[in-house]
Amino acid sequence: MNTSEIQIVKTRMTGKDFNRFLKHWIAGSNPRLKYLSVGGQSKTDDGEQFAMELLHGINYRKMADGEKMTCVICMGTSEERMETVSGGSYIRRKDGTKAIVYSEDIWFQLILQEFVNI
Repeated sequence: MNTSEIQIVKTRMTGKDFNRFLKHWIAGSNPRLKYLSVGGQSKTDDGEQFAMELLHGINYRKMADGEKMTCVICMGTSEERMETVSGGSYIRRKDGTKAIVYSEDIWFQLILQEFVNI
């Protein structure tokens, strides 16, 4: 896919499948991607375990307790909206592009938008 925004409401892909996607992104695929939001099915009801599946084998830095990042989200023709994320993890693509991977239950987001300090 060569798009800037992807939102998938329901999928059968697993955390392991999306881990592979993240590894390809880190290697340089999907350079236009700015925002990815996915809801899926997981073999576990444990959100922390799902997050570990997503990040397995990937260098990341977990956000500190209480740390929050605010970014601007724009999906398609919708108006921009501010979204504040806490509890995610920072990853970096080989070209230095920084992103936040955030998961909650069996949803996860990859956010590459410009971050706003508030």
